Amino acid sequence: MNLKHVLLILVLVSFVLGCISQETEESLGQSSPISDKSIIIALYSDRGADEGCVQATKNMFEWMGYTVQLVKADY
Repeated sequence: MNLKHVLLILVLVSFVLGCISQETEESLGQSSPISDKSIIIALYSDRGADEGCVQATKNMFEWMGYTVQLVKADY
């Protein structure tokens, strides 16, 4: 198993544990500090930002239920 596989496994495990922790808090009536889905995420997408990374990050936040606005340098 190489380093990339180990890192991928660690990321996946931490993601799953985070989801389980959030579900446990919600079932106990507790909410996470940022539970307001009306927040708009501003994501820099101009020169120097990798297009693939911008799209992946945008998709992630939209999947989480947030609105994403792409921001250019001259915004």
